[in-house]
Amino acid sequence: MKHSVHGKIFGGYLMRSAYELGYTTSSLFTRGPLRFLSLDRIAFARPVPLGSILRLTSRIIHSRTDVPGMDMVVHVSVTANVVDVQSGAEQTTNEFRFTWGKEHKVGEAAFNRRVVPKTYKGTFDVDIDLLATHNLCRGDVVD
Repeated sequence: MKHSVHGKIFGGYLMRSAYELGYTTSSLFTRGPLRFLSLDRIAFARPVPLGSILRLTSRIIHSRTDVPGMDMVVHVSVTANVVDVQSGAEQTTNEFRFTWGKEHKVGEAAFNRRVVPKTYKGTFDVDIDLLATHNLCRGDVVD
């Protein structure tokens, strides 16, 4: 069952769809298998009615190569929008942030791709969202 008695799609179904898309995007970016590290943020802005056209969009928002034991760590944002068929207008219903790591394999050359924010404002958005993840990746204790 993927819906509630109120005619809305369960959040868990949306999370799974977002997870799968985020993993696929990360795998294509890193060109290899990944290990899930964290779910950084979920925003459920509004419910998704049954029968809606749902557009999921994912993008790599940041990548790092300074995490011990990992060739690369990627931070992915997945946005879910409901599309109005008549007008084409979209409303954001959910936003998910995930982090995956590509583990280092002995004898394999490190694959290095960098993604950094494009704008000055984007730098602050990413820094705030990734603060806890950075601490977790380094092994620090987060209160």
